[in-house]
Amino acid sequence: MMKQQYNEAEIAARFICVDCSVDTCESNEYYMVQDAVWKEAGMTPDGGMLCLGCLEDRLKRQLKPHDFPDYPINHGVFPRFDRMMNRLGYRRAA
Repeated sequence: MMKQQYNEAEIAARFICVDCSVDTCESNEYYMVQDAVWKEAGMTPDGGMLCLGCLEDRLKRQLKPHDFPDYPINHGVFPRFDRMMNRLGYRRAA
């Protein structure tokens, strides 16, 4: 079976939040949550991306560290911004 090839535009489109259209790669909101959390938000495994704000809006709660599996994608593979670091349980040094 041949592996499907994507062009740059198709790859970029996969990073767009399906609710608000923010580019989740550009905003450094590329992450994975537990399958049950994704399902609770009404998302399917290949249903697209959500920025953290839209995911939390769907869940009607703030994400917590236990919502994120211990995968490299959530810890150091990509640069992170304050909101993502906070949700992962990291605190800014004083």
